[in-house]
Amino acid sequence: MKSLSLFLLLPILLFGENTKLQFRTGYLNLKDNRARKIYNNGGIEVEVEAATQILCGLDLWGNVNYFWKNGHSIGLKEPTHLDLYNLSLGLKRIFSLSPPDCFFFYLGLGATMGFLRVKDHSDFVEKHRDKTIFGGVAKSGFLYFFNCSFFLDLFTDYYYQPSHFKGDRSRNIIGNDPDLGGFRFGLGLGGMF
Repeated sequence: MKSLSLFLLLPILLFGENTKLQFRTGYLNLKDNRARKIYNNGGIEVEVEAATQILCGLDLWGNVNYFWKNGHSIGLKEPTHLDLYNLSLGLKRIFSLSPPDCFFFYLGLGATMGFLRVKDHSDFVEKHRDKTIFGGVAKSGFLYFFNCSFFLDLFTDYYYQPSHFKGDRSRNIIGNDPDLGGFRFGLGLGGMF
């Protein structure tokens, strides 16, 4: 997974000008009601994002993020744990909000591919489930450059990530299809080179 992530981000770092690299952390507020009940509304996620200017005011970005959460099944309250790794790629438009070019607003769209692993301690679902899920992401935020090289990113992202797990009635295994997306609010710290 790490080598795939680096492989996907390498072209962004080598292509274009004004390359930005940042570490972002935030809170994922799960959208799906069933997922919210199982995983207590959401939790912390971490992310590394690289972006490079391909046209004036237009960045190509890619990121890798990780969300993990313990929870309890609905009803019997049996333990469950999920790990979600996402790779995303897209474009974002940057708008200057101040004449000396230190404060910016951005909007972006991208596609995402997630690797989901769920571990359950229940007799009514599969114990270990792995799934590759596809979806999309909309990004928005404010960048504040406190010098020519370093910046803060106050962001709100929305991820759409449906997952589909099939049941097996002959074995009393329940299927479900929670959307593990939702709003992500957070802060990033990065540098430009």
